[in-house]
Amino acid sequence: MSQSLDECYKTLELEQNATKDDVKRAYRRLALKYHPDKNPGNEEQAAKIFTRVNESYSVLIDTAHIGEPIDNVDDAKAYFRRHFHDLARRIASEDCTSDIIYQEECDYFFNYQLGEVSIVKRSIIEARRIIDLIRRATSKGYDTSVIMKDHCEFFQKFGYNEDPKYNGYADLIAEYKRIIENQPGNAFAHFALGFIYEKRNMIDEAISEYRITLSMDPGHYRARQGFERLKNRQRQAS
Repeated sequence: MSQSLDECYKTLELEQNATKDDVKRAYRRLALKYHPDKNPGNEEQAAKIFTRVNESYSVLIDTAHIGEPIDNVDDAKAYFRRHFHDLARRIASEDCTSDIIYQEECDYFFNYQLGEVSIVKRSIIEARRIIDLIRRATSKGYDTSVIMKDHCEFFQKFGYNEDPKYNGYADLIAEYKRIIENQPGNAFAHFALGFIYEKRNMIDEAISEYRITLSMDPGHYRARQGFERLKNRQRQAS
């Protein structure tokens, strides 16, 4: 359940006149204190508090410099999600001049992402997505020393450098097939599988997955694009 702004300040043990730097310091202190790895034997309760600390920080750090009134927590969280989306775009961008990234924002971004993965035990797909972003950020000058130290168990499990236990597309295909087996109506899993097949030039298989996606979600724009793109390629080849 979303916290009110008052609850966010209370969670971070701050007064409502706290500065942005106060919020950052409080977050670092409490995130370290309540990280599940730092609380053996009490991981479940620590994880709940850790999640609330993350949520409170995500609200308050942007509330402090949005420059306009915040009507409710959902508005602040939506702004924060847009901020994350923009950072991910800048990390993935090839334009190193205009799309600059900063150490501090990446540290928080990846701490948040890896903390969430550890708590809810997301799949290898999500882990690989985050690792790919970290690699891209590193190519733009991001220093991973702190993130690697703070989340050593994650990187030991999923790897960071080339990991011989990870078989690229084959593992992703197996993972999405497992999801589809358990959730036959999962349109996103069918789309993702189609996208991977397209990347591997498995055109017939990709078209089939895109078609299934559209049967479940006719408004799926990217699946529609992929389906039409591959059908055009088939027509041009015939």
